[in-house]
Amino acid sequence: MATEEKIGFCGICEASCGVVITVEDGRMTKIRPDKEHPVSQGFACPKGIALADAANDPERVTEPMQRQADGTFKAVSWDVALEDIGRRLKRVISDHGGHSVGTHLGNPSAFNYGAFFWANGLTAALGSKHAFVGASVDINNYWSTGALLYGHPLINPIPDIDRTDFLLIVGSNMLVSHASMVTAPRIKDRLHAIVGRGGRVVVVDPRRTQTAEAFEWQPIRADEDAWLIVSMLQVIFAEGLHDQAAMDAQARGGDFVKSLVADHPPEATEVLTGVPAEDVRELARAFATAPSASAHGRCGASLGRSSTLVKYLLDALNLVTGNFDRVGGAVIGRPLIDIEDVAWKLGQATYGSWHTRVDGFPEIMGTSPLATMAREITTPGDGQLRALILIASNPGHMGPDSAATSAALAELDLLVSIDFYVNDSGRHADYVLPGTNGQERDQYPWFCSGHSLVPYAQWVPKASDPPGECREEWWILDQIARRIGIVPSPAPAVRALGKLGIRMTPQQSFDLFLRLGPEGDLFGLRRRGYSRKKLWANPRGEKLADHCDTGIARRHIKHKDKLVHLEHHEMTRELEDLAVRPSASAAADLPARVALAQLLDAQRPQAHGRRPRPAPAHPSRRRAASRRRGRRPCAHQLTAGRYRGRGPRQRRDEPRHRRAPAGLGPSPRRFLDDGDRGRRRQLQPARLRSSGGPGPPFRQRPPQRHRGAGHGNGVDARGARVGDRLLVERIGPGGGRCRHGHRWARQPRTSAGSLRRTQRALSRTPHACASAWMSRGPHSGWSASMSAGNDAAAPVLTPATSTHTRGPSNHARRRSEAEPFRMP
Repeated sequence: MATEEKIGFCGICEASCGVVITVEDGRMTKIRPDKEHPVSQGFACPKGIALADAANDPERVTEPMQRQADGTFKAVSWDVALEDIGRRLKRVISDHGGHSVGTHLGNPSAFNYGAFFWANGLTAALGSKHAFVGASVDINNYWSTGALLYGHPLINPIPDIDRTDFLLIVGSNMLVSHASMVTAPRIKDRLHAIVGRGGRVVVVDPRRTQTAEAFEWQPIRADEDAWLIVSMLQVIFAEGLHDQAAMDAQARGGDFVKSLVADHPPEATEVLTGVPAEDVRELARAFATAPSASAHGRCGASLGRSSTLVKYLLDALNLVTGNFDRVGGAVIGRPLIDIEDVAWKLGQATYGSWHTRVDGFPEIMGTSPLATMAREITTPGDGQLRALILIASNPGHMGPDSAATSAALAELDLLVSIDFYVNDSGRHADYVLPGTNGQERDQYPWFCSGHSLVPYAQWVPKASDPPGECREEWWILDQIARRIGIVPSPAPAVRALGKLGIRMTPQQSFDLFLRLGPEGDLFGLRRRGYSRKKLWANPRGEKLADHCDTGIARRHIKHKDKLVHLEHHEMTRELEDLAVRPSASAAADLPARVALAQLLDAQRPQAHGRRPRPAPAHPSRRRAASRRRGRRPCAHQLTAGRYRGRGPRQRRDEPRHRRAPAGLGPSPRRFLDDGDRGRRRQLQPARLRSSGGPGPPFRQRPPQRHRGAGHGNGVDARGARVGDRLLVERIGPGGGRCRHGHRWARQPRTSAGSLRRTQRALSRTPHACASAWMSRGPHSGWSASMSAGNDAAAPVLTPATSTHTRGPSNHARRRSEAEPFRMP
């Protein structure tokens, strides 16, 4: 048995970590991290290591499958499948035109350059507007902002993480996602290095994510990021912290941004964001006065109702503070193959050149939003979508309004799915054709190379042969194109050559782009340049530079004056629309509705990754189980030091010291219930964040066993995030108390009847919602009232006169009187 090791990289996420692939007799059997990779240096996450298991999955589709009349699938040969697909496509084109055929590319196409460009070339050659991509779900705000500000959708500055002193992360959980729109292997080490050199990392997120937990956390209401950034800009302009010289040299329309944010100081937006005005001012001043700073937003900032406005404001924040195209700020990447220039020359760098047939949405780089797919299929008329090819995608499951999309897929005259499996959308397909794994074809990180913090040259040949009858996706698309008589390319010259019999492969096309590009060898004239042959001989690749270049923005910006264009009145309309939705009262009601969702989810233990515990059959068994577990300590025992051990459900690797998230107040010690099986986690006060040191030792309260709802729900001690986290503090050795002096106790068990009562209360008014919700958990005993005659006012929580909670020791605790507590 022949065994060899080959070098490649993982194509699951944008980090593109280097891996070593063990191949036995042409079959991939094992993947491990590549310790000699110049960038990832031996790091790879479990997903990349498991790629070998996915490639060898016995349920994988390895031969063409044809759907039968009864809905089952039968294996057929490639000739049978391709001939039938070609015949049916010809009939659709003959009856309805080429613009009735479409394609949809899933996220894996970001690492499959052949499939991406051949699919887009197919729709371009057919004259179709039905080119759908996964980017429209979560990242089209980047492309639209790039077109508006820089004149090209693919110009998207990235944060210079390795050299910055202040990184503002909006809606991105980098420690889990390994960053997005930033190709930075070992992102955890890079972020901690910022703090290590005296800088700050601030995470703005409604949820206390893993990244927010590791660094400074600024809680915010969901989908209100735009108001936070607007108020930060208002503070920067009002206090003269902006860099006027940089604005004059790099941009047009700085006065437009100033007027856009002038009427929105932090005090005016506090009720919407839930972020105290003084915290917004501190954040704005720290960002503007840092030696270097960069603001970056991703998934959370790209999925809101005003995501393009958020991206515009983030880029404006970088530019206004003088942090655009400078060391430690927002820089422009240096790709091996300049896809930005290729798209520009092929006429693909467009935005709004046409609009979708049914909904009238502007196109972005020749693609339509996935949200329009169902209506394009079901709405009759010229250009109705009647045939669709899916490439590594599942729009009937992952797209917007997936139920309507799934139903619409069944109405197509022809549906072809190129995938590993018969997925939810593939069940409607006439054919399911087997594609390839990333290691079963040559790989070039075409999408990621322009966002890499370390400019890098890598192009690797395939490591193993695909199993069975699997074929590369570009080959499948090219074979379909041959049968309908077209050449899949947006370039008329390439299509003309194809009709003469000269058809280039993706490898040949990209080798041509590379050799003629800025890093290429110009066919031997530039000795240090690169070609496909040279890179395949060195699959680990080479660094082009240690960091991205700065001072190069004018060479990339496509506007005629080579300046960033900030004045776009679409942003004024977006902000005006945002100002009227939601209203202050609706914003106050939002946390309560979030609480109900959490309450309902908590009733199903499976939602938290654990199975429901069956009740003992006999009372004697319950007593025996209780004796085995031992009596659970009460709150007084915990804080008085009688219980020092770890809880039975606490992870052993969980650190005993935690850093405080931003904006949670000056309390010396806090415990945060993050909803993860009731654990309390210690946090430092906000004033100790900059020291970078761990918090003081503490005695940890053991996790609670919950049979009902309520765990993880509550308000924080300042009311900044209602319905997301519960914050209490420990004061002295006398016991656990909230900030108003109330003893905190165990979460009460929630019965079905109490859940129904909560639902009825939530359906009446938002203020009754707060009252009903606050009746469970450590702040139980609080009631909600509101200012007379002011429906938009936030509810005021006051302690109830007598409320008892039931704990494991069955002690009844009475809440004492305290001052009212106002929710934001």
